[in-house]
Amino acid sequence: MRHDRFACLLALLFAALLALAPSLTLADASGGTGPRNMVRAEGQASGHLVVRGNVQINTINSPQVEPVNEAYAHGNCDGCVTLAVALQLDLYNPSATTVSPQNEAFAINEECNGCTTVAVACQVVRPVDDPGTLPSAERDLVQQMNHELTEVQSDPSISLDAAVS
Repeated sequence: MRHDRFACLLALLFAALLALAPSLTLADASGGTGPRNMVRAEGQASGHLVVRGNVQINTINSPQVEPVNEAYAHGNCDGCVTLAVALQLDLYNPSATTVSPQNEAFAINEECNGCTTVAVACQVVRPVDDPGTLPSAERDLVQQMNHELTEVQSDPSISLDAAVS
């Protein structure tokens, strides 16, 4: 199924973030409650595609590592396609005392006829010696993913096949 292929593709792209080597300074997410990446897509126009997505990279320099990553897709129409994608990379210091990430995806069809509703949440939480350093190749990949998500989000007439490819 194409949705499974899309979810796997996103997971593979996200995993590629971890295969590269160091060099960029990122914003610090300190304080204990952790960064939040919340993506919500509402499909209410019959026959349309709604895509919402976000790629987030966080450095967590706190003893409590509690990032939240959530994708929520809700379809309430006839023949619409709704897609929510939340991707999050969390880098933290290995000396953290609490590591408690939350990653959730919810997809709900409500009174839908012929709807497709998909939610994908991919979260990678990784201890690194210097959470403030990120390889430029990883940053470039995240920017490319954000660009592609933005293009798909801005064209409500795009088909699911075109959005996935």
